[in-house]
Amino acid sequence: MSMRRLSTHAVIAAAVAALAAGAAAGSGQQGRQESKGYPSVPRSRLKGSIAYSKGGAIWVMRADETGRRQITHPHGGEDFDPSFSPDGKRIVFRTSRGHYVPDTSGSGAEGIFVVDVRTGRETEIEPKLGGLFPVWSPTADEIALTARRATKESLIIVRPDGSLVRDLQVPTSAAEASVWSPDGRSIAYAGHDGDGNWAVWVAGADGSNARQLTFPTLVEPRGSAGESPEAWSPDGRRILYGSAQPSHHGLYTIPPSGVGAPRKVTGLAMSAPAWLPDGHIVVARFKGNAAYPTWLEMGAGGRNIRSLPSLGHLGDPIDWWWPRH
Repeated sequence: MSMRRLSTHAVIAAAVAALAAGAAAGSGQQGRQESKGYPSVPRSRLKGSIAYSKGGAIWVMRADETGRRQITHPHGGEDFDPSFSPDGKRIVFRTSRGHYVPDTSGSGAEGIFVVDVRTGRETEIEPKLGGLFPVWSPTADEIALTARRATKESLIIVRPDGSLVRDLQVPTSAAEASVWSPDGRSIAYAGHDGDGNWAVWVAGADGSNARQLTFPTLVEPRGSAGESPEAWSPDGRRILYGSAQPSHHGLYTIPPSGVGAPRKVTGLAMSAPAWLPDGHIVVARFKGNAAYPTWLEMGAGGRNIRSLPSLGHLGDPIDWWWPRH
């Protein structure tokens, strides 16, 4: 099972790129030091593998910080935003490399590659105009990503060879930061109709029954204070999302039905790349000009915070692959 955060608490794609670049720039000492105020998660409890970007390349390591190795060799390019296949044997990622029409709109659409973790063999799969936020289905050999069109963005599903499975034809003009449900039947995403007011939406994996779950207030400058999905709960009953609204900044959960009030997890500015099968939420907290975030683990209600010092040198976004058995 693969859990992955697709956007930061700042919500918009430009903020994601800025945080990722900053996270890759320097030492992780500050992040490690800030986590010392919390008890550490025992390494024996950390399972699976983590994919991350370092020095412009994709790396993997075991969750206990062993077995670290470089997977891609971009030779001057920038590889980032990794997502594991369900079996953990391949990774899809965004990259400045590839053969795509340069993006003049500023959306950040770039190349999308798939790499074999064992051999390092790569396959280029992005659409002609580039792509954003690739994320592997937790149950199938399918990848959801944002495709740039002439007048809007589309959420599409492709195979690992890049062939199109379907266009979800979502009703919003912008659609980014998609997150699969654990059963692979639904996709949550951030969308807006051209006003830059990002909100959380959810649709069936075939594009059916698309509906808006959150209704943030538009704040100027546009795109600066919306809301975006972060992860699904392991049982699929809640969607974790980040809000940059001045009145309620932080992480919240909401049912995919949209029925019921959101529940607050934390009011701190954090991103949440993973909601682990054991129920814990992994968060990255950026503070000041620190090169790396402080990595923490907390319960679904935001309590019982523990530090993850083994992640102290990692920038965000990461992907955490957790074995099914």
